Amino acid sequence: MSSRAPYPKNDPRELTAWCLYDWAHSVYSLVLATAIFPIYFLAVVPDRVPLPWGGTLDNVTLRSLATSVAFLLIAVLAPLLGGISDTRGWKKRFLAVACFLGSACCVGLYWFTSDTLWLGTALFVGATLGYALGETFYNSFLPDIATPDRYDRVSARGFSLGYVGSVLQLVAALVLVEQHTWFGLAEGQAIRLSFVFTGVWWAFFGWYVLSVLRQRPPVEHQRGTGSLLTRGFRELWDCTRTLMRVPVLWRFLATFLLYNMAIQTVMYVATDFGVKELHLETGALIQILLIIQLVAIPGAYFFAWYSRTRGNIRALILLMVIWIAICTAAYFTRSALQFNILAMVVGLVMGGVQSTSRATYTKLLPADHAGNAAMFGFYNVLDKIAIVLGTATFGVANELLGSMRPSILFLITWLVLALVALVWVPWRKLTAGYMLESRI
Repeated sequence: MSSRAPYPKNDPRELTAWCLYDWAHSVYSLVLATAIFPIYFLAVVPDRVPLPWGGTLDNVTLRSLATSVAFLLIAVLAPLLGGISDTRGWKKRFLAVACFLGSACCVGLYWFTSDTLWLGTALFVGATLGYALGETFYNSFLPDIATPDRYDRVSARGFSLGYVGSVLQLVAALVLVEQHTWFGLAEGQAIRLSFVFTGVWWAFFGWYVLSVLRQRPPVEHQRGTGSLLTRGFRELWDCTRTLMRVPVLWRFLATFLLYNMAIQTVMYVATDFGVKELHLETGALIQILLIIQLVAIPGAYFFAWYSRTRGNIRALILLMVIWIAICTAAYFTRSALQFNILAMVVGLVMGGVQSTSRATYTKLLPADHAGNAAMFGFYNVLDKIAIVLGTATFGVANELLGSMRPSILFLITWLVLALVALVWVPWRKLTAGYMLESRI
């Protein structure tokens, strides 16, 4: 049993502020995870990185494994911290910690050069940690501030604002880098300053969001009993029992893990594929990434509409079919033109699969369970485990086979398995009896 929230849902100011956190932190995912940082990393880090214990490692593999380490930490921390935040009413506080940790690490990357490889890698892990941990608490506010009929629309709006904000920040970074002589800067210094501006953007708009979002009360049945860790583990166990008694939840999370392993890997290694397999110039890659972000906005809204009219599961089935076609085409891509066309299609479905997945999981949460942060902790754990498994598998395959193309076959396999699950699992039957307000 949970306490009743003292604040009304669908408050326009709070909904807008919640969506703006995507605007704030999505600059990490474009500038740091996808665009400028990967290119800078490959430029300053040698092709073979000497390891402290001997031997060497490919620089693409190193960045893939650093990403895996960050998300492995999230997989361990997110559910427990989510449980603690539910029982203590610290959801907003933990969101603030994640926001300012990530932004501070972005600023610290100003000191990342070829002489500070391991410091730079550690700061990249810290920024990734702040970004991913923040998602747990940010996502968990959605059922607190909106009614089920608005989940699809609000989720799509958040991702759309994230795409717009990240594009604006990337354009500003490109002006700084491409015209660095205007500002009396060396190119490398200008690139590192773009990391600083990314951190400042994240912190400034994150602060505004935190000033508007209102913390909901803690979960009543766990409040005030035992130590902090004890209450966190109790709430975590309560969420585990909820997953066990509602089969549709763990089946959806298993399906989500499968397709997310492929989709997140595509997003994290697309730039590396363009550089190492197709030998594309930096300017061409950045232009492609900008187009992807802009095309993703109508894509997110289209699939929000499709989910409302045809149902979320049908939307995800359509998305899986398109993603399988994308990965199959990527295996045979040999030219810049083919890569550009493929990138356009990726943009259309990238926002759709992210916003539809978040909205679907939110709809599936039982109305009688108040521990939203812990439940979204599980969601984010599967999201991050998918990235760990996806990027690590891709990196190891690249290391062993000497090419990224054979690794794409793994992505296609995971997507096909997810499609089979979406088609054959009786989703409506599994939700009968407890899902009264929303349609999947």
